[in-house]
Amino acid sequence: MTPEKNGPPKAQANAGGRQQQKADNLTIHPQTEKSNPIKQSTIAGFIIEKMAAYVAGGMNPETAARFTRGELAAIYKGKHRSRDMSGAWRVTPPPEALSLDAAMAKCEEGLTEILKCCAEGVSETYTPAPEEPPKPPEPPPKYEGTAALAEYARRGIPLMPCVPVQDDPKRYRPIVGKDKWGSTATADMERIMKYQSGALWPNEPIHLFRFIPKDASLLCWDIDKGHADGADGEANLYRLLRARGYDPLPPLLRDLPNFPVRVETPSGGLHLYFSHNGRPIKKAKLAEGVEVFHTDPLTAGGSRKQNGEYVLYGCLDAAPPLPAELLEIITTGGQPYTAPEKPARQSENSVRGDADKDALKGRLRQYIAARGITVTKKGGLEWMRCPLHDDDSPSMQINTSGKYTGILKCHACGASLDVFGLARITAGLPEGKKHFPQVVQEVKNALGMGSEYLTSG
Repeated sequence: MTPEKNGPPKAQANAGGRQQQKADNLTIHPQTEKSNPIKQSTIAGFIIEKMAAYVAGGMNPETAARFTRGELAAIYKGKHRSRDMSGAWRVTPPPEALSLDAAMAKCEEGLTEILKCCAEGVSETYTPAPEEPPKPPEPPPKYEGTAALAEYARRGIPLMPCVPVQDDPKRYRPIVGKDKWGSTATADMERIMKYQSGALWPNEPIHLFRFIPKDASLLCWDIDKGHADGADGEANLYRLLRARGYDPLPPLLRDLPNFPVRVETPSGGLHLYFSHNGRPIKKAKLAEGVEVFHTDPLTAGGSRKQNGEYVLYGCLDAAPPLPAELLEIITTGGQPYTAPEKPARQSENSVRGDADKDALKGRLRQYIAARGITVTKKGGLEWMRCPLHDDDSPSMQINTSGKYTGILKCHACGASLDVFGLARITAGLPEGKKHFPQVVQEVKNALGMGSEYLTSG
């Protein structure tokens, strides 16, 4: 490209204020005709100005070149409009009196020069620096064996030595009765190590210790996995939370395997530690494989059973506060939610059981309200999120009148549930006729009804 004899108009010259600044952003410094042969050309001025503007807006050089090329082609084809000095719209005049092919050839020559400069690193001033990826959070410290027990002792948490039950070595019991727990449990690390060595218990080293979470201002969720009953506590917990309307899930519970302060159990389960200074809460079963420990003893990290160790991750001081939504689930109705007691054996023709079932059939809407499940109204109908799949928008219709009164129908997955089906999923109870009495009891618990004969209404 060669310089024009008379040079470009002042408004388009690289020496002109804003245009020069944009050119400088591209770091194409027009020092001499030899060092930058495209500087004096009117098309060259158009290219530099457009490239500078596009790059300043965040485009990479290749994309900016493509837009510049397209805009210049539109001008030479008479398909580009711009405002004149009076502000009226007009067809944009070409920067030079050239044919389309000649103009585009000149454009390619100029763009090639600019992109070459960019490739050689001349364009460092306008190339956005890549954002530094966020540093992954530091993994919590890992404590095993004696080191884990020492973390409890450091907090002054008394640990109770426990030994296998004689008739069932898979189960453990404290070495003393409940009345002597306070005088036997210890936070003295030297004494704990003596228990481990067998020096304080006749001919038997002790490797399992329990503690009361409340003593350490903690509350623990026990999420079972790998037990003989086959319950998947993690899946049941997520199902329970979604059924209660917590979707999206509370941030702390979206990645349980990386919970900040936890104990991984030998069977693959988790003990999640929260800080909590509220009123005492008795052991509560929220769903199959999901229990809460506050005033009842729980196995401490660093303990060991025949099938493996309890490994502690994270400092106990760093246990996150118990979120309000989780406390609400634990203390539904102001009282801890306890698992339904195993029902007494009933005959097939149990009048009481049939009466309870019939009376509860029409209580679907009441059960939904009692369990705090979010209900959305749209199109004159009531909807809730389906507990059987990740339901971004409520797709399960609540039928409160007509032929299908008392039935939930999901318009996404096609599932249908009555009050008992919803209660089973909400409480994380297994399927099957033998578990149905527990499902009925779950509905009663939610509605605040005793075991007396129920009447509909």
